[in-house]
Amino acid sequence: MTRRFVGPGWLIFAVAFLARQLNATLLSHSPAAHVLTGDSLVYHAWAQRIAAGDWLGDEVFYQAPLYPYTLGVVMRLLGDGVPALRFAGAVLGALGCLLLALAARRLFGGETNRAGHVASLCAGLGLALYPPALFHDGLIQKTVLDTLLVCAMLWALAGVLVAPRARRLLGLGASVGLLALSRENALLFVPVLLAWLLLWRAPPPPLPGRWARLLPFAAGLALVLAPVALRNLVVGGELHLTTSQFGPNFYIGNAAGADGFYHPLRTGRGNALFERDDAEAIAEEAAGHALSPGEVSDWWRDRALADIRAAPAAWGRLLLRKAALALNRTEIQDGEDLETLAAWSWPLAGAAVLDFGMLAPLGGLGLVLAWRRRRGLLPVLLLAVTYFASLMPFFLMGRYRHPLVPFLVLFAAGLALAFEPVSAADERAPAGAAPARRDGWRAAWRPAVGFAVAGLLWVVCRQPLVDIPAQRLTTHANLAFGLQQLGALDEAVDEYRAALRLDGDDVEVLNNLGTALLAQHDASSAVKQFARAVELRPDYAGAWLNLGVAYGALADDERAIGALKRAVSLDERLPLAQLQLGLAWQRSGKPVRAAASLQRAVELDPGLAEGWLALGQMFERSGDRDAARAAYRKLLELRPAHAQATEALAALGSEP
Repeated sequence: MTRRFVGPGWLIFAVAFLARQLNATLLSHSPAAHVLTGDSLVYHAWAQRIAAGDWLGDEVFYQAPLYPYTLGVVMRLLGDGVPALRFAGAVLGALGCLLLALAARRLFGGETNRAGHVASLCAGLGLALYPPALFHDGLIQKTVLDTLLVCAMLWALAGVLVAPRARRLLGLGASVGLLALSRENALLFVPVLLAWLLLWRAPPPPLPGRWARLLPFAAGLALVLAPVALRNLVVGGELHLTTSQFGPNFYIGNAAGADGFYHPLRTGRGNALFERDDAEAIAEEAAGHALSPGEVSDWWRDRALADIRAAPAAWGRLLLRKAALALNRTEIQDGEDLETLAAWSWPLAGAAVLDFGMLAPLGGLGLVLAWRRRRGLLPVLLLAVTYFASLMPFFLMGRYRHPLVPFLVLFAAGLALAFEPVSAADERAPAGAAPARRDGWRAAWRPAVGFAVAGLLWVVCRQPLVDIPAQRLTTHANLAFGLQQLGALDEAVDEYRAALRLDGDDVEVLNNLGTALLAQHDASSAVKQFARAVELRPDYAGAWLNLGVAYGALADDERAIGALKRAVSLDERLPLAQLQLGLAWQRSGKPVRAAASLQRAVELDPGLAEGWLALGQMFERSGDRDAARAAYRKLLELRPAHAQATEALAALGSEP
């Protein structure tokens, strides 16, 4: 950062940090204050293991590793509380804004002309105050790191454009590698940049040869990716540059019936905690044998390709729909949506005006009006188009398309150059060069084309493709589930009821509300929720299981057995249903049936401690002391300090 830019640079960083910290402070008074949902929960738990010393792990990475490792370092320094992590997110987000301003300064010649200086300020402050950026940077999600690394890559690229020195090419390669460890589809930047480095006519002083440019770039890339690939090979026995989740995500995005949104591989299991296990279980069940992570990914990829080949026309329409979703003004939620959180954080409410549907047209207009600097903007545009295209094979979420925002903010900042006098020679000037002054806009067609592009994007971005009430329902439901896990049952019930006010027939919310009411010992109210859930979806085994438990809590064992038998008939491999059915048979005085169900429960899940305890107690009551001892010993293998099992074995005259 040059001396002339120190003051503006600090201003940009300060504004960006304060805006993000204000958002975090306001959200601290909301139900989202300490609740983690979806991927946030997985990242937090993973980072805690890293902070505790588990730096290597024991499996091939399934999710991108850079953010959890960054979070682990933050936890070692600041602790693992949500406020501390949001503070770190504010710092990272503010640093990204500063880097984007520096990139714009280089690209638009801000060191040598006033318009370029204004453009750099617009880029930095634009990203600093863009409401969706505040939203994403306030989540415990890797999006904040994605944004920072995209800005770092643009800064490095702008430096190469000004002077393609080896250290700058090394930095460009390293920034792309780091971005790929956070956002795997960024690997597509590599062939684009390699081709550009070969074809680009560098400004003087040139490198010894075009091929020589590739060496430092490749070295920077390898410096970052090689250790991760080696780690995956050593730990998991397979070579993966980043992760092994391509296949399942490709399937979700392209399977028959896909609509561009995320849908879990198993109904009712739309949680990051289940994704890897479900992908492996389904693939291995179909294959009939155990599969490696790479084989699981290949199985899902091949299944998706088969669906595409079976209906190519439908797939083509799906791609067009996904392109429209990627440009839609709405931030497609993944756990929490912007509109709901804006009720607690007024800076987010600005998204009603300045959203993606406003930014994209401004970016298109600015790009066209600043096109006289196309030598510098062309590689940036190629990367933006590449990233947009990389979204099409998968499903869409706001955080997936958010790395496009720094590109669009940068293009929009080009509006500052719109009225800058320019000469014909300036059309050919390299990035960073001072423009020669002559007259106004280079040609009358430029503003006409710019406004046409902006108008087209305006229309496309505002198509009603996203169900906003459904997004808000999901946010309330996720917050409720998180509060329930924390034991805040009253708040959880309130959030579930807020979700049901948006859609009273959502079976997942009805089922989860029932479990919260059951935890509050309100079994009568819980029965009503479960009964409504199974009425709406009679094949929902989990709701039948919960209905049986609720009837059991009301001492209505006849209805409990009926509901639990229905659950088992729908999914006989549900260990908790077998356990609860065994307990219901036991209460009804049917020990033989009880034993069969309890045995089946522990066969399905040998780690089911409650099943071994129930078996031990049942055998003890029936006089089968040897079987009781065996069950209690198995329980102690699982939980060595289990008091009931220890006391029972002592009463049976046996050592634990």
